[in-house]
Amino acid sequence: MRTQGSPSPDESHRRRAHALFGVPAFLLPWLDPRVILLAALWAAFLNAFFLPSTALGASWRRPNEGWTGGLVVYPLTVAVLALLFRHTPYALAAGWTAMAFGDPAAAFWGRRHPVRPWRWNPVKSWGGSLAFFLCAAGAIFLVGCRHGFGPLRSIALAVLLASVGAIIESSSGRLDDNLTVGVGVGALAWLLVGVVG
Repeated sequence: MRTQGSPSPDESHRRRAHALFGVPAFLLPWLDPRVILLAALWAAFLNAFFLPSTALGASWRRPNEGWTGGLVVYPLTVAVLALLFRHTPYALAAGWTAMAFGDPAAAFWGRRHPVRPWRWNPVKSWGGSLAFFLCAAGAIFLVGCRHGFGPLRSIALAVLLASVGAIIESSSGRLDDNLTVGVGVGALAWLLVGVVG
């Protein structure tokens, strides 16, 4: 029996899949961004045209979710990241993992332990933002280590990028937070690593 405020079983499976599809980001910088771009575009195409006709797609699809829903926006965001940051794999991986692991953690924990809503967005909560920060920071730290950064630099980048990601996620409005978090964190990572160095 589902308790009030907990997600449906299908919603829980959708969040697990959301995180699972972020695992390939840890294969960077050895995975060619062009492969990621093509795979992400293919996934967006399948999710838009074929997944809704399956039993799994029907159970995962939220009411009135169309082209602007997460099932399509998520892979399109990965494609945008692969296109924009193909020469800075760390930025691609940081934006991808922040979106993949931070967002479902915020939804899962924020629903159960919201603490209190944010003043600028009552739909989002302190508890959800904290969960986003912890999961995104952990994932981005691992990304930094995989890219050969030392532990201190990896921690500093993870804390900064996850903090910015949590702020973006908590203030997301009409735009899907997959897009705003992924591109926002990726752009900042590109600026810090690809430009500043």
